[in-house]
Amino acid sequence: PNVRQCDTNCRTFGNATEQLNARVEAILGYLKAVDAGEAVPDRATMRAAAALVKSLPKGGGDARLRADMLREYNDCLLTAYLATMTKGMAEMDTMQSRFDAAGLDG
Repeated sequence: PNVRQCDTNCRTFGNATEQLNARVEAILGYLKAVDAGEAVPDRATMRAAAALVKSLPKGGGDARLRADMLREYNDCLLTAYLATMTKGMAEMDTMQSRFDAAGLDG
């Protein structure tokens, strides 16, 4: 990928992270308000929040989360590397085909 694509991807991930953070803060604010008696609990929302909490990694906390994020990051880097290599190989194959068609020995 070129620099513009990487920049666009980073901006997209940044925007997604900001949106996720805003949503988590909204849920946390709602739960605090319910706990303080300032908001009426909605059972469907409470069930959804409980399901979200259950889906989060348990045990190991911060270290496990960092390890999972690092693994996913490395997977993304490997995928980008393999895509770049595949593109380069396809371009080399095209170039070789052109040399063969022209009858040039290289």
